[in-house]
Amino acid sequence: MKPIYHVLCATLLCVAAQSHAAETSFTDLPTAQWPQISAINDAPFQQEQFAGNGFLLEYKKKLYAVTAKHIFILIKSDKISSIDIGDDLLSQWTMHPNGDKKNVITLGRLRNADPTEAIDFNIVEKDWLFFDVAKNNSRLRPLHLRETSLQPGEKVFIAGCPYLSAKGCKQNVYAGIFVTTSGPNILLDMGPYDGPPHRFTGLSGAPVIDTHGNVVGIVSTEKPNPNGNGTLYAPASVEYAISTLEKIH
Repeated sequence: MKPIYHVLCATLLCVAAQSHAAETSFTDLPTAQWPQISAINDAPFQQEQFAGNGFLLEYKKKLYAVTAKHIFILIKSDKISSIDIGDDLLSQWTMHPNGDKKNVITLGRLRNADPTEAIDFNIVEKDWLFFDVAKNNSRLRPLHLRETSLQPGEKVFIAGCPYLSAKGCKQNVYAGIFVTTSGPNILLDMGPYDGPPHRFTGLSGAPVIDTHGNVVGIVSTEKPNPNGNGTLYAPASVEYAISTLEKIH
């Protein structure tokens, strides 16, 4: 009986060790040691140093390049009046870590293009763009969607580069607390801050992740605080993302 007992104990210890390892995440590390998970949009229509942020998302073993749909506001013209994009412009649009053009993601087809969807403020209601990845020469770690609801008080992180610190930013990380949902958005309390109110401008399209490194939203807009005290950060939730990706698959 002893050999069987020892084998059983060893097996249980192994399972316990694997379970513990599965619970660890890069978010447990100091933010300076996180893998690169965010990139900037390097596109011909950019009006600032870059056109918002983006990231890689793996869904059902398929890799997508993701950013915010309201970036189309920068593209809007007589020729581009809907959520669609021609091959000529798309061929010039890449993603890469800020300041590192050697690690480049070349975008492929826009999977949720919609020639009937006008470019106006309503696009923030479904503020996700999904591109095929034509070529990936980057070291960005692909992320995965979380499909369970956030709980009030749960800690989240935003990773990306705002315009305010674009010069030296590689990947800033901002911690926040989930407050509640509001329509297609999750509302986050990003804490007190006495600096410029536009500190997050340029983060559009950056991933919002939970403490396990799973995507719970994408940086989109702001909304009034339900308690009437100011505004809260309002990333787009994953609801539209999941329904859209399910249609693609």
